[in-house]
Amino acid sequence: TATSVARGRVIVCAVDHWMTDSLTYRAPEIVHLNPPYRWLQGVQAVLNHYFASFNPIIVDPPGLGVTCCCFTDDPRRMLVGLFNNDLFANYQGTVQLRLGTPQSVRSTLRDQELNARSVLPVTISAGDVEVLELKW
Repeated sequence: TATSVARGRVIVCAVDHWMTDSLTYRAPEIVHLNPPYRWLQGVQAVLNHYFASFNPIIVDPPGLGVTCCCFTDDPRRMLVGLFNNDLFANYQGTVQLRLGTPQSVRSTLRDQELNARSVLPVTISAGDVEVLELKW
C-alpha cells in the first residue's frame, strides 16, 4: 500500500505467506545461484509500481529491464537501455516516453533510425539488449 502523508509517502508492505518457499529456476544448471524466496515477489509487486512512477519511460507489457541516461549538457536527449533478462523468450511490446513524442529515435547498437512516434514498438530477443537514443 502506498499512501501520501503530509509532504511524503508511506509504503507498507506485508507479505503474509510463502516466506520460506524458494523459487525454482527453469534451467538451474546455467544459473549457479541459490534461488530467491517467494515473498520477494510480493515486495517487488509493491515497490515496482512505486519506482516505475519515476521512470521517464513506460514499457508495456512489463518484462524488460530499463536504464535511462539523461545528459545535463543536452536536456532533450536521453539514452534508454532495454534488456531482456529472460533467456528463453523474446520480448515484444512497446516503449513510450512520458515527456511527449520524440523528434527522433535511433537504435545505437544497430546504427539505425527508427520512426519517431509516441509509442514505439520493440522486439528484443531472449537475453539481448537494445539501446535507444531519444531526442525531443
